[in-house]
Amino acid sequence: MNELQVHNGDLIAVYGLLRVGQSGFNKFGLEQAFSYMGPCKIAGKMLDMDGFPGLFAGEGVVVGDLFRIVDPQIMISLDEFEDFWPQQAEKSRYVRKKTQLIAPEATQAWLYHCLLPATDRPQVLDGDWVKWFLEHYSAAKI
Repeated sequence: MNELQVHNGDLIAVYGLLRVGQSGFNKFGLEQAFSYMGPCKIAGKMLDMDGFPGLFAGEGVVVGDLFRIVDPQIMISLDEFEDFWPQQAEKSRYVRKKTQLIAPEATQAWLYHCLLPATDRPQVLDGDWVKWFLEHYSAAKI
């Protein structure tokens, strides 16, 4: 069995541009492909990778949204968006894997983990990319 195979009903947690109301959520029509389950908390640290978030192992809590996957075919587009290339690992900037969440407790969900170098990247201390982006990027565009 393919360990990366996504099935109808699997859970996915997102923490950045794929969260509800963000550009990726709208771009991919995730409202139809996913069923919103509620907020979630992910163990790890979030770094600002120059305009997009990266989830890394480490101390901290990352804020996310949890969904049930209604249309597994959407994962082809999301893997491409996240630069996850299962057949060409050296080309990937992220890896998708099932991960245990902090909350809801005892929940496993698909998550994209960043593979890029983390050196000299600012940490999003409160783990909320949406809030960080508004504070650090939106003001610069006014």
